[in-house]
Amino acid sequence: MKNRFKLKGCFIFALILTLIISTMPVFAFAETTDQWVTKAPMSTSRQDFQTAVIDGKIYAIGGQNEHGTLSTVEEYNPLTDIWTAKASMSTSRTRFQTIVVNEKIYAIGGIDSLGAVSALSTVEEYDPATDKWTTKAPLSFSRRDFRAELINGKIYVLGGDDNGNSRTIIEEYDVATNTWKNKAALSKRKLFGTIATDGKIYIVGGLDSDGRLLNSVQEYDPVSNVVNEKESMITSRHSFQAEAINGEIYVVGGRDAGADKVTELFNPIQNKWTEKAPMMGTRYNFQTKVINGNLYAFGGDNHNLNLEVYDPNQDKWVTKAPMLGTRYDFESAFINGKIYAIGGFDGNGFLSSVEEYTPVSSQPDAPTTLTATAGDKQVSLSWSPVAGATGYNIYRSTTSGSNYTKIASDVISTTYTDTGLTNGVTYYYYVTAIDSSGVESQPSNGASATPAAPSSGGYNATLKITMVTGEVKEYNVNSTDIESFITWFNSNGSDSPVFTFEKTSDLGPYTSHTDYLAYDKISSFIVLKY
Repeated sequence: MKNRFKLKGCFIFALILTLIISTMPVFAFAETTDQWVTKAPMSTSRQDFQTAVIDGKIYAIGGQNEHGTLSTVEEYNPLTDIWTAKASMSTSRTRFQTIVVNEKIYAIGGIDSLGAVSALSTVEEYDPATDKWTTKAPLSFSRRDFRAELINGKIYVLGGDDNGNSRTIIEEYDVATNTWKNKAALSKRKLFGTIATDGKIYIVGGLDSDGRLLNSVQEYDPVSNVVNEKESMITSRHSFQAEAINGEIYVVGGRDAGADKVTELFNPIQNKWTEKAPMMGTRYNFQTKVINGNLYAFGGDNHNLNLEVYDPNQDKWVTKAPMLGTRYDFESAFINGKIYAIGGFDGNGFLSSVEEYTPVSSQPDAPTTLTATAGDKQVSLSWSPVAGATGYNIYRSTTSGSNYTKIASDVISTTYTDTGLTNGVTYYYYVTAIDSSGVESQPSNGASATPAAPSSGGYNATLKITMVTGEVKEYNVNSTDIESFITWFNSNGSDSPVFTFEKTSDLGPYTSHTDYLAYDKISSFIVLKY
């Protein structure tokens, strides 16, 4: 009988366990695998367009398809895998450039029809917050097939042509004043590459005005407004890709006899080109991304489906997962640790399809010990540094635990002052870390503060209170709080047996933290003004 009872008990336990497990929620964990995954397509197929990334979303802008040039804009949310139509540009355009400055997109130049003889000089600014395009000051020289780079908050437009007239004058745009300035002149070139590094722009290869291949290299210094000739590449080429890694420039692939696999490295300090390991497959009109110090090359006009990854430390290319289909003259974006290949042409028709690839990458640690200190119409934040982080994003809300918006990106230091705030309003914050591949960490601990105007002749101070137990309590307060505490203390706590301090940082899971200090438990205190 005893054995039968045990067996019956085991059966009941197993049945209960089965019921518990069957009623538990099931969580699906995505395993990183070496493969491309189909994502939601754009509503409009497009080639020779532009993309921009703002606040975690990808914008596909303009371009061309079988119906002609496009003015339409679509926004992709990677979290929901949904494309949303946004406000169209006032001008359809292809073979143009876009640059993001201060969370706004600037669309510059190009052509407005496939048979256009003349290029555009028009410039438009898109604000995702209002979903509105605004016409800005035009270029001095209309141009297409040019390049644009951003240095120190200013846009530089280089090269290109208009109706066969090569554009050599560099133009500089100041977003604050909405003005263009003509700068130094380059040599004539098109289908070339540019890369900005260490405050300078390097102009590489391409074709001259007569269609001859170039291997020449020029360096433009915006500070001195001087163009310097640098050592030429080993191999002439156009329709290639150029990327900067650790201050050095890598040029890969492109069109010319034998150039479609060639990798070259330029050291700006030594002014020297070195040939490196060639790619495994040929490619041109493709895309590249730098992730965790490695160079990813994918797509192209020669039906090369394989993704290849170059490790500069080993001088070695490795073939990875093939793309799901041929595409060239497409665009790409790297966001949330994933590569997106978008649109383009496959040799038979224009594409609206989108593919996603996840490189093997670890998420950086979240920042810790975030503190918020209130001031007059401002809040000062500080946090502990994260190993491997290249920058930090700052998020703010006026509601604890929800409705946070990003107020600053790629902050280099571990302090930040949020200005222009309203006194008397409590602001809530968290911070995330960003690594070199653009992967964002989980949020830090939350912190909050309420800005306040100082009283007449006011000041801020640290109040250190020593309790009779020897414990020291520390509060960052303004002169009003100091004066109220001293008045209460000098009255021997006659008005109230306790004095309260509201803590606004390191709240953990709680929405508020109030310290109640009893008069007879205080041994001494000091005031440190600052």
